[in-house]
Amino acid sequence: MTRPVILGNGVLTLLADQKYTFRELYYPVSMDNHLHAFRTGIWSGGNFAWCHDLDVEVGYDQSLTSVCLINSFGASISFKDTVDFAYPVLLRRVDVTTKKAVRLFFALDFHISGHDEGDTALYDPFTRSIIHYKEDRWFLLSSDLPFFQFATGYKESRGLQGTWKDCEDGELSGNRIAQGAVDSAVSFEIENESTFHIWLAAGEDYAKVKKLNDYVRTKLPSVLRQRSDNYWKAWLSVADTEDYAPFEEQLRRSLLILAAHVQKNSALPASLDTDIMRFNRDTYNYVWGRDAAYCALALSTMGYIDMSRSIFSFLLPLIMYEGGLFQKYTTDGRWGSTWHPWE
Repeated sequence: MTRPVILGNGVLTLLADQKYTFRELYYPVSMDNHLHAFRTGIWSGGNFAWCHDLDVEVGYDQSLTSVCLINSFGASISFKDTVDFAYPVLLRRVDVTTKKAVRLFFALDFHISGHDEGDTALYDPFTRSIIHYKEDRWFLLSSDLPFFQFATGYKESRGLQGTWKDCEDGELSGNRIAQGAVDSAVSFEIENESTFHIWLAAGEDYAKVKKLNDYVRTKLPSVLRQRSDNYWKAWLSVADTEDYAPFEEQLRRSLLILAAHVQKNSALPASLDTDIMRFNRDTYNYVWGRDAAYCALALSTMGYIDMSRSIFSFLLPLIMYEGGLFQKYTTDGRWGSTWHPWE
């Protein structure tokens, strides 16, 4: 796969590229990619840069938490991201050390349900958040540090590039709502040192994302992030890695990548990145019986019998009367696209 970062809990799954721009977001299972880009930018002293134009270090810690380090404009910035193991919430810890004032920008560009027609982006003063929604897909972005500025606006139509472009002068307009093809951005101003959290919650309606937002604020994002970190470390402790000592780090990383791919209904898609869309107009976001069986075998070998059994439980009802499986399936169990002739 072409994404060095994948985070997920079976309900909410996100992938980031080599420059730490999140490119894919799936909720509640990996049918539609709802995200075009979740960008991060830095402004200081009249200069601006997107993280995808800077040198960044991307990796993982010892659990299903990704880490990004950036040194630019005289500031040292680190991100630690995880998806809560129990709830559909992306938790982002941001650490900043700087000798002069910097502004951090986070720009959300959704294609909810795989397209950007009929989306709404708004600022909600009751939850102190930015919300994007369409029908039964809602996404709420909030923080334990008040937004310095925010904006919603229009993109990819009427000659407008998007609100993300407005970040580049260091100022946001404060526009509170937009509908159609829309995006949004928020900023934070840091003077010296700061540690804060932002989070992105997913739900089926306003009440659900508000409830999740209230939960994160009450329980504290730092506590929830540590809880998820502990969960994945405990999950990894099941693996019998004694015979694979020279490759233990790669083995643990592979197990976490497999776990992040498994969906809540036990579907195991081959790959969730969408880069192939550029030249093939299709993806590998399908369940192949062959590939899923290989993964189940690997999980069984490492001691994850229940997860392996659940993968086969997803495949079992799909067996056709001739005793075989179709080439590939969508993650809700329907026939996927194919290139094989039927004779």
